[in-house]
Amino acid sequence: MNKPKPDINLEFIAAEILYDIPFIKRTGPRKGRSYSEIYAEEILAKGIHKKILNEISFIKENDLRADGYFCESHKPQNIEFNIKQKRREPNIARWLYANSSEIDGLGKVVEYEIPLIKKIHKNIDLITVNEAEKSINLIELKSDENAEGLLRGILEIATYYQLLNIKSFRKSFAKIYGGAEGFDIKKIVAVFDGTKAGELALNLENCPNLRTLIAELDINIFVFESNLPKLINQASKINLKLAKKIILH
Repeated sequence: MNKPKPDINLEFIAAEILYDIPFIKRTGPRKGRSYSEIYAEEILAKGIHKKILNEISFIKENDLRADGYFCESHKPQNIEFNIKQKRREPNIARWLYANSSEIDGLGKVVEYEIPLIKKIHKNIDLITVNEAEKSINLIELKSDENAEGLLRGILEIATYYQLLNIKSFRKSFAKIYGGAEGFDIKKIVAVFDGTKAGELALNLENCPNLRTLIAELDINIFVFESNLPKLINQASKINLKLAKKIILH
């Protein structure tokens, strides 16, 4: 039986916007394969992952917010929650930051919603510091109710990392968190079991192309247990428990 192929030619889509194309969110299955696996095969075959790594450049200094990568207004006591919005990720990220949370396997949350481009919504959801592993973790967070495929988060964090001016980021980071000089900056996708992305991550042995793509883009996948409260506000209790850590490189 022939393998299903993508119904859209990915090589004609600019690498820096590929993650934001609606069909990348698809889950499937299609003829027994997830769309994340189907599109990962196409990305590898056409060398699109190399374009992400080599052709997307960091944002120039004059494109950054005036206060750099970190917002002076970001203080735990200033956090506001929007319980009416459809996306849970912002409220989860804000709760974790407001409570100075330690995330299993990822370390302490030190910032949230880090802007990459002025006036354009491109944010890194969370930043944590793992002192034991000497790492600064850039996290793309997908909630326990997220319905996207795993590929979307992978392409998002890979693209955001390329847009990051590492030198400027480290300089800005030192102002909010000292003592992390020389730490590795890692790309992380955090998902929950029970979601399409989470289940795919837990069964990557059935997705050889997706596994290869994750390794080529140097991304780590963290799968957490789906134990979050339905309503997330300051009074909520959140304790992220790691179900599986996936490092393929």
